[in-house]
Amino acid sequence: MTTPSGTSVTTRIAAPPGVVLDAIADVEKYPQWTNTVSTVTVRSFEGDGWVDNVEFTATAGPLKDTYTVDYDWDIAHDGTGEVTFALVTSPLLSSLDGVFSLRSRDDGAATELTYALALDVNVPMLGQLKRRVEKSLVTSLLEQLKTYVETRVRARGQG
Repeated sequence: MTTPSGTSVTTRIAAPPGVVLDAIADVEKYPQWTNTVSTVTVRSFEGDGWVDNVEFTATAGPLKDTYTVDYDWDIAHDGTGEVTFALVTSPLLSSLDGVFSLRSRDDGAATELTYALALDVNVPMLGQLKRRVEKSLVTSLLEQLKTYVETRVRARGQG
């Protein structure tokens, strides 16, 4: 998938790509570590076990909505690669395209994670405001994911 034309932020996480990927893939735990998602319902899995179709309810942050996305997993055995998602249904959003790009750093001990997100809403919104909402969502999710993963790694004595 081509990187969405919205907002993109990159961070370094002190954990191997496979560990970061596990946190991204475990969508049912998102309400435990992100303050923007309150409930998650996995509607289907791909044949290889990855989530395929997921419904999220966001009750905090700039967008309050229940939306469904389809995932695509282009991941190598070491956890590097891309996880993409695209909007299926939403009463508020007219489009939502995202990609998590995981790259190995420090001989596999760390991950460079880029999260890109492009969204559009069904109500008129100034482009500048829309980009601010995207930036807020992307930055917040990356910061919370980084904290969640690094805390788990330290607790397990892996870091």
